[in-house]
Amino acid sequence: MLHDFYELDPQKVGFCGGGGLDARFDFTPISFAFGGLPPDTPRWGKDFKTALAQNFNRTMEIFLPRDIGCRLKNNSFSLDPDLKDAWGLPALRLNV
Repeated sequence: MLHDFYELDPQKVGFCGGGGLDARFDFTPISFAFGGLPPDTPRWGKDFKTALAQNFNRTMEIFLPRDIGCRLKNNSFSLDPDLKDAWGLPALRLNV
């Protein structure tokens, strides 16, 4: 988890701080099978097994705990259309 900008005064720096970026994967295989797959995934059989194999090691959760005094309404994450990671996949982009 990254804790950046906690000590900054928003009035002085022009942006709101006091938050964190927490990236993790908290599912066990069985909990992922019951609650981590896309809603349109088959729930039994060969297609279910294929979906588990393709999605389990390609899934993560991102939490953004923040200072409740800060009102950041438009922040979001997306995949960058131009920047790629070491494997040629779209990089994660924080939109503020």
